[in-house]
Amino acid sequence: MSFDSPPYNPFPEPAPDTAEPLEVFRAIATEHGLIRPGDPLDQNLVDAFTALVERAATIAEEYETENGNTGQHIRAVLYPN
Repeated sequence: MSFDSPPYNPFPEPAPDTAEPLEVFRAIATEHGLIRPGDPLDQNLVDAFTALVERAATIAEEYETENGNTGQHIRAVLYPN
């Protein structure tokens, strides 16, 4: 991946906040060759993606919005149920 390329987004613009987290994880894993199209995610991939979501949310906690902080929003959108 080049640092000059635009940020990765597996969904058409704008990225939907309504996409299920596991579907987002599956799209990213498929795009990067970690699984084949239609294959299920194994628990190791779910755990790795969830850890990355938590890391990003922790970094973003200092940024406040009128509805809370950005870290809370990241968790609300991307934590698997």
